[in-house]
Amino acid sequence: MVLLDRVLHYDSMNLTAEVDISVNSMFYDATLNGVPAWVGIEYMAQAISALAGLRAKEKNQGIKLGFLLGTRKLLLVYKVLVAGQRYRIHVKQMFWDESGMANFECEIFHDQELCVEAKVNVFETDEIEKILERNSD
Repeated sequence: MVLLDRVLHYDSMNLTAEVDISVNSMFYDATLNGVPAWVGIEYMAQAISALAGLRAKEKNQGIKLGFLLGTRKLLLVYKVLVAGQRYRIHVKQMFWDESGMANFECEIFHDQELCVEAKVNVFETDEIEKILERNSD
């Protein structure tokens, strides 16, 4: 599933993307007239994945499998990302080691107003066969 609508900017450590919330958005809840703000974690994870994919493409490397491991310091300033509004997702790499473990500071804004903030931990690997073998035992 792809939830982001567009990538606005990226460099080696940052990416900014946007999502337009509508009644057709995945996770839309009519009782809220929008998407629950906790879905922002997935928007953040997809922005991180887009950054990793763009970096790999620049180096003519294959795309690796990424896993969202968890989040710390999740702040939901608003409970709902409202239908009819555009939200900007910004991710900044804080740490990335050779094993594939990484940490990002992430924010979601509506105009200049912070809506969601979190530190997100991810893992990237190209050894999917080994992971699948361990899980089938």
